[in-house]
Amino acid sequence: MKKRIFALLLMAGLLTGCGRIAAPDETEPVKPPLVTVSAEEQINYAWMAGKSPVSNRRIGLNRGTPISDDVQTVSDRGVYFIYRHQSSPWILYMDHGSDTVIKLCGRPDCPHNTTDCNAFVKDAQYLRFYNGYLYILASGATLTEDGKEIYWSSRLIRMNPDGTNRVELFDFTEFVRDRGADFAQCSFVGDYCYIGAMVHNTDPDSPIGQDWQATYLYRLDGSMDEPQLHDSPTTPWYNCGDVLLATEMDGEKLSYWDLDLTTGNKTYLMDQRDRPVYCTKEAGYYFVDGKLHCFTYATGKDDILLETELTGTYDLLCFPDCFVLADGALFSETPDLNLYIYNWAFELVDTVKIDFPCNTYNVSNLITAETPCQIILSGGASRKLPTYYIDKAELGTGNAKLHRLKMPDLEDAQQLQQEELEDQQWFDEN
Repeated sequence: MKKRIFALLLMAGLLTGCGRIAAPDETEPVKPPLVTVSAEEQINYAWMAGKSPVSNRRIGLNRGTPISDDVQTVSDRGVYFIYRHQSSPWILYMDHGSDTVIKLCGRPDCPHNTTDCNAFVKDAQYLRFYNGYLYILASGATLTEDGKEIYWSSRLIRMNPDGTNRVELFDFTEFVRDRGADFAQCSFVGDYCYIGAMVHNTDPDSPIGQDWQATYLYRLDGSMDEPQLHDSPTTPWYNCGDVLLATEMDGEKLSYWDLDLTTGNKTYLMDQRDRPVYCTKEAGYYFVDGKLHCFTYATGKDDILLETELTGTYDLLCFPDCFVLADGALFSETPDLNLYIYNWAFELVDTVKIDFPCNTYNVSNLITAETPCQIILSGGASRKLPTYYIDKAELGTGNAKLHRLKMPDLEDAQQLQQEELEDQQWFDEN
């Protein structure tokens, strides 16, 4: 009976198409963070040296990740993650300098294992912390109001940093369906939602199941009543702090551009290299054949800043206070499990070895987030779940090592997923 009631309530919520989600009535005061670091500040460590080309504006992950992978985001208080077990997503949080990850809910009456928990956001897919709020793009299968059709829904949700006062700001799927598309494919780009109006491809000879019909932008600051059409051949790729790196194809030639979504202006930076490039306003940095290169746009000069004895494929991960070289070879049988950490004077500060069993397609993929205090790694099974961290204060002391994070109980997420499937099965059969 309990499952039947739960199923009816769940489906009733879907059928009524609730536009806004009520905030909880009672919350605990948010505890002060261990460290507070604004977007413009940087903690100083003894090992730091040289002039960093990397902006202090941390928006999540490692700045070299495509826009479709925003499952972590950084605020001045801490870092947020999405833990997603199939369709049961939980918002996790950790203070700067802490070793403890919690579910983002401070309600004293909450057991933190039901869908009523503040930390549970159905279909949560991407995160972005912006201007004092946490924004979530939620995408998943949804029933129409008459219960006769399942379609893909993409919604923008805003909440306070502690998970309270949840508000649904916009339903992008409803917006694009009104304009002839079938569903919306959304991501965060800079301070915008980047919305693709998609249509199902019915051509039996086409290997692609959907086509991109149009692109829209929706600014997170609320200055737009509705998304605006964005007509540009330049495709945003990832955020390098002060540069929104975009690509443009001319025949077989791929080039990198700095794209301003607000004005639509774009600035040519450089042509594609054999390895991923981290682009600043002045130069592009990339690592190939054991050498760190710096290509200056204005002069076209390609300088070698660092020569190492590393052979093979390594990824360059650029941060405001340091950069990391990590094995980027895909599915290597003999990967280099060392993380080589350098300051911006191009001095090797420390080497930290991955000393836990891991199963991932490459070593650099283990680095899942970076904050002023820590470099955070996943356990290998999923880059979406923080598991270990490197304390930046230990770098250069001879004592740097991987520390295990204290995690909340996440087994209940799997149990909740199973109960949802059972409830849906009961509803379908009755």
